[in-house]
Amino acid sequence: MAVVARPYVKVRWLSTSLRKVAEYLSLAEVTRLAESCCRPQANDKADISEDFYRFSTHDSDSEVADSGCKVEAVQFLNDPSHELEQLRKYPVDVKVFVKYNTSVPSSAPVERLFIQARPILTPRRNKLADESFETLLLLKKNKK
Repeated sequence: MAVVARPYVKVRWLSTSLRKVAEYLSLAEVTRLAESCCRPQANDKADISEDFYRFSTHDSDSEVADSGCKVEAVQFLNDPSHELEQLRKYPVDVKVFVKYNTSVPSSAPVERLFIQARPILTPRRNKLADESFETLLLLKKNKK
C-alpha cells in the first residue's frame, strides 16, 4: 500500500495480474479510510427532519459516498501525473498516503526487533545469508 499510494510509483511496477490485485486492495483501503472524508455531514435541521420520511433500511447517501471515494481512487491510479502535488486533487488518497508513508516517531519497535534478532545472530551463525537471517527473524517474530 505504501508504494501504491505514492504518486510517482503507483502500480507501474507490477505485472498485469498483480496490478489488478493492488488496485482492488487500494480501493478497499480507500473505502475503509474514507469514512470521515466522503460521508455527507447531516448538520442541517432540514436534513434531520427529512430522515423521518426515508423508508429504506440502508443509507443510500453512504453508498453514494463510498462509490464517490472509489471513483476518486480509480482516478488517482489512472492519473498520468507523477508529482506529489497530485495528491491535493485526491483527499481520500492523501489519508492512505499519510497512513502508509509516515515514519514511526519512536525507535522502540526497531529496538524490539533487535532484541528479537540477538539470539539468531550469534557467533556460531555469523555466516548466515541476509535472506536466511530475515526469514528466521520473521518466523520468530510472527510465531503466533
